Amino acid sequence: MIFPRRKIYGIHGTDHQVEIPRAIEERKDDHIFIVYEEEQPKANIAEVLTRKQKTYPVANVGRVNLIRAIRAFIQDQN
Repeated sequence: MIFPRRKIYGIHGTDHQVEIPRAIEERKDDHIFIVYEEEQPKANIAEVLTRKQKTYPVANVGRVNLIRAIRAFIQDQN
């Protein structure tokens, strides 16, 4: 679940944090829930609990790619 901080709840001054979750939503991944309203988590959790499928850990590919890019950058600087 992703909870973008929202201006409406007084957590943030603007709704700029909504942009990335909206982009993630376009991927149509049924393992990721974007929570925009306070009542959503309860429904999302109930939905997941009714599923019969197994869950699998997701590899943190972004971290690996970031480290690879930093190493390449450092090597290019030497």
